[in-house]
Amino acid sequence: VGCLKDPGRSEAQKFTYLGVIERKIGVLVNLVDSLLDSFFLRSDQVQVLRQQADVNEILTQCVSDFQMQATERDQQLVVEPFPGGGTLWCDAGKVSQVLENLLGNAIKYTRKSDIITITASETQDRAVQFSVRDNGPGIPKEEQEKIFEPFHRMESTSRAVAGYGLGLAICKQFVRAHGGNLWVESTPGAGATFCFVIPRSGGPPPA
Repeated sequence: VGCLKDPGRSEAQKFTYLGVIERKIGVLVNLVDSLLDSFFLRSDQVQVLRQQADVNEILTQCVSDFQMQATERDQQLVVEPFPGGGTLWCDAGKVSQVLENLLGNAIKYTRKSDIITITASETQDRAVQFSVRDNGPGIPKEEQEKIFEPFHRMESTSRAVAGYGLGLAICKQFVRAHGGNLWVESTPGAGATFCFVIPRSGGPPPA
């Protein structure tokens, strides 16, 4: 911070230093967030504050937040909304966070100029299913359960994309806290579809 007060430095230099400071703060914030998330994962203390939420509002807001990021990679986000609209008794913030994590991963791992499809639909037992389908490298069968474990990262992607391997593990806990389930369907070389189901009426996490 002292360098910003130095009268001998130009405005351009100060602007550069501000950018460096901002990036370092961002790294520290992400690290603290990851440590806190790790604590909650280990202690299994996920609190769910339920309220009535519009399914399509959750869907469209998430897609809107990531539109610019997808556009920068010439990717197209295709939204298939919940037919006829509908509501969900849930912690909208946590459901949005799960969807944002899956969509963010799809944008990072799928190829440029590809299509990513985000859908909301009703299951046979009237729960709500969210899905994010990408055209990335896919996930080997032996990795499809491991990727939901804390700190696990696939060898093929760990060097290309930064991270701590906590995102999917946190998503799994958030969905379980709603009494739902999160899984992936994938064939190597043919992309991946991440799906999670939230019961309409809520309920305790599965054993």
